[in-house]
Amino acid sequence: MAELSTARKSRTHLSTRKGGARRAIPRSHFMNDLGKALRQELSQQGIPADVQIESVPTTKLFRVMITAKKFKHLEHAERQSLVWRIVDRHFTPEQQLQISMIVTLTPQELEG
Repeated sequence: MAELSTARKSRTHLSTRKGGARRAIPRSHFMNDLGKALRQELSQQGIPADVQIESVPTTKLFRVMITAKKFKHLEHAERQSLVWRIVDRHFTPEQQLQISMIVTLTPQELEG
């Protein structure tokens, strides 16, 4: 997945942390915050992961792909539950609506 293009980085969306006031922040900040939260929390749980985020063309949405060797020991539903719990802890429901999908794969699954 490619990183967000420079032209799209200037766009903003309303964003808050839980309990915070609404403010407009650049979309690139949301991508950075999302990637950082996922990498840090997965790492803390012993799951080093590669997190790639891209904007969905012609929308205000993002796609997330997380690749980790240790996903091998988790069923697909367990992976998704783990990742979405992290997202829920760090982002408001409004921010979560900016995520169109999260794909969780092992490197072997990614290769086919």
